[in-house]
Amino acid sequence: MSEATQVRFDAGTLGSLHELVGDAPTPLVWLVDAGATPSEDALAALLEHAPGPAAGLPVDAQGRPIKPLMGRVDESDQDAILDAARRRCVPLRHIQLTSLLVERELVLELAPPDPQRFGWYAGAEWSGRLFDRRKGVLVPASRVRVGACPAGSPAHVLRAARSARWRSGETVRELHRSVRSRLG
Repeated sequence: MSEATQVRFDAGTLGSLHELVGDAPTPLVWLVDAGATPSEDALAALLEHAPGPAAGLPVDAQGRPIKPLMGRVDESDQDAILDAARRRCVPLRHIQLTSLLVERELVLELAPPDPQRFGWYAGAEWSGRLFDRRKGVLVPASRVRVGACPAGSPAHVLRAARSARWRSGETVRELHRSVRSRLG
């Protein structure tokens, strides 16, 4: 597969993901946050892992990875990690949606993200469900620059953690980040 339709979304449209991808003319869609700027070769790097799901690496203006947006690595299958390393990618359990290449039909098979229930973490909760169906990978060669990395509310953290089966360490880290951002 060598072609994908870019679909831009923001927090206000993420819950309408089915409508956004439903009329895409290609079997692959490239979901890109409206506030993100993909590098020139970002899509080409993702297409090497088609049909995906394959996620781009969120970076700041200096090109440094933004850790809270990178998602969480799936460490449960050592053979999968070794295979992914050979393919220059990393297996994921979930990722915050900033750049994701995925089959349109796979998106349409899942209930869309629920920003009302999960707030800023809706994309991470949704990608966890997606990666349960089809293993997802992070492709470091595909970079997407993002401006901000907000934190959601503690209630949204707990809902997303429970629904997406986050591990205790990642839940505690995100709760800390959420509370710290609220305190200023």
